[in-house]
Amino acid sequence: MWTIACERFGACFVDCITSGRYRAALAVAERFCTCAAKSTDPADGPIGDRLVGVALLALGDLKGARRHIERMLSGYVARGSHIIRFQYDQAGGGAFVSLPRTLAAGICRPGHA
Repeated sequence: MWTIACERFGACFVDCITSGRYRAALAVAERFCTCAAKSTDPADGPIGDRLVGVALLALGDLKGARRHIERMLSGYVARGSHIIRFQYDQAGGGAFVSLPRTLAAGICRPGHA
């Protein structure tokens, strides 16, 4: 049940972020995280961090975005089924992962975020 709810929040997040409603995307991402805490899928927590990180990045909160994206990158184990569930490759191939991955990789160095 929680996995289906997480998928719905994920779809709503994609709609918000791609239509420029970044504050709404952050709210949805935070709801996803609440849902992920009850999910049996261990990947949902790191995916929630990615969603929050992307929304914070879009809102200009680089420090907050970096914290969430780094936590996602350190805890996520890619599974092929997540590409279908969340429309983007969570491990790094999706459009909404590449920029945060760059941010976390050091382009935005500590002291500059």
